[in-house]
Amino acid sequence: MSQLSHTIKTLGNRNLNSYTAQMRPLVLGEAVALYISRRDRQSHPEGTFDKQSRWYPSTEERCDCCASIRTPSAAYPYSYLVHCRTAEHIASLFGISLDDLSAAIRRAEDRGGDEAKAYKQWLKNRAHLSPFVDWSGEGKATPKSR
Repeated sequence: MSQLSHTIKTLGNRNLNSYTAQMRPLVLGEAVALYISRRDRQSHPEGTFDKQSRWYPSTEERCDCCASIRTPSAAYPYSYLVHCRTAEHIASLFGISLDDLSAAIRRAEDRGGDEAKAYKQWLKNRAHLSPFVDWSGEGKATPKSR
């Protein structure tokens, strides 16, 4: 479970507004960077393959939004993997609205691909400040587990 998801469940909705007001820009920026990284196949969701080469997300990666995704089969072995790269899943993973994430993604991409790359590098340089994303490894951005 990501640190943010754990914090949200711990605080409950009544205290969440003050917490997210302070952390919102950081969390939103990290969500955008993770979405772009996964979309471009620079990072991958946490999960495992079974003996029939079907991919399943780890317990930390699984969110409520995953319940509506078809179970992997021989015909569609990557149904969860494809879903875990979507903006809907990333928004759920970070506990933010899909509308906010989509708007932030559009802003980052409207400013040019170079700015999105620069933004990811800026976030990577701030890795020690982030309680939410683990940037260890080469270009791998994954939500931190508790």
